[in-house]
Amino acid sequence: MDPIYQHLLDSLNRQTPRIEKCLAKLTTEQIWTRPLPKTNSIGNICLHLAGNENHYIGACLGQNGYERDRPSEFDANEGPDAAGLIAGLHEAREKTTAILEPLGAEDCHRPVVANYPPDATVISLLIHVTTHYAYHTGQVISLTKQSLADDDRLLEWEH
Repeated sequence: MDPIYQHLLDSLNRQTPRIEKCLAKLTTEQIWTRPLPKTNSIGNICLHLAGNENHYIGACLGQNGYERDRPSEFDANEGPDAAGLIAGLHEAREKTTAILEPLGAEDCHRPVVANYPPDATVISLLIHVTTHYAYHTGQVISLTKQSLADDDRLLEWEH
């Protein structure tokens, strides 16, 4: 795999185990609890991350026919347990890896049709997905810390 794509894939792959560690500490009820009525649960965020990755990398870049229902990612008040959410994240990542594998440096600036970001290219789309994933991983970590009664460290750092 081209080094730039490998770097972005590695970044995504560093985030997913952090989410898995959080999900492993929570009950299904905690996963689907919204801190406030107009906020998202950890379950919503996980559905959203899989949907976002499947849409932008699968459908827009890989043209695999994925049809996204973005509102359902946020409307759900219940859904898969931790194992099911993790499976969805892994399934999206497997597709991403397969789509990125054949790409070369010459593809970086190739235009991609996407609703966002405007004037998307392969590289801008991948940066968008990678930063989006990291942003929401931070939310999952924060929501998990708020749900736990203990002071267990969720990351390898002491915070």
